[in-house]
Amino acid sequence: MKPLRTPTSTLFDDETVDVVHEVGTIIGNPDEWLDEPNDRFEGRPPRALINTDEEQRLRDLIRAVKHGLVS
Repeated sequence: MKPLRTPTSTLFDDETVDVVHEVGTIIGNPDEWLDEPNDRFEGRPPRALINTDEEQRLRDLIRAVKHGLVS
């Protein structure tokens, strides 16, 4: 298990450090989505990426959905 750490992502002007809030801007029930296994993250729930070296992958997906780059 990787230790928790501060992510090294760069935030856009319209983003906050709170990933749950960011998911809530595109999904009605962010907690439910964050806790469901997701194939994009090798079957892990997205919440498992928060505060790890892989958080940027989650942020990239959120950005892609916000900007219509993912269907």
